[in-house]
Amino acid sequence: MADDWRLTALLANGQIINRNVSAGLIAEEASPWHGTAAVDGSPGSEIVLVTSQGAHLQSFEMYTYRNGRLADVNTPGADENTWVIDSASLGFAGVTCGRQGTQSTVLLTSYSRVDGASPGYEGDETLYGWNGTGWTKLSETHRVYGLDDPALRTLGGWRCPGLPEF
Repeated sequence: MADDWRLTALLANGQIINRNVSAGLIAEEASPWHGTAAVDGSPGSEIVLVTSQGAHLQSFEMYTYRNGRLADVNTPGADENTWVIDSASLGFAGVTCGRQGTQSTVLLTSYSRVDGASPGYEGDETLYGWNGTGWTKLSETHRVYGLDDPALRTLGGWRCPGLPEF
């Protein structure tokens, strides 16, 4: 069930701007608010809203102030504003915000459970940098983790200062 919400932002200059958003949340009384974080390299923080929830997977939309309005911040490598996190026995998906020199970066992780002779998780970590108008792919690494690897705890969820992990 999708509910319509009005996102209102107070800018540093005192101007108030609005945008309508839809969010399909589990609990009727739940708010889509997740938090704010400096994600891209532009001044100011981005606004992150939960737009759908499952048992463990969550989808988010991210907005920022550009050209006089609240604009979408598309997921790196995609032409849509859908950011996904997951943490379950079948797999992980995560977003880590960081910097590489002066460039803002996001690391997207996506791992799936692998069973067999060497059970664990296998997937990709893709690093993107903000180029001033969008995301540029910087690197991609394929990795395999064993079932008891402590690094598994860092693969799912948000890892961006200002945002709750889940």
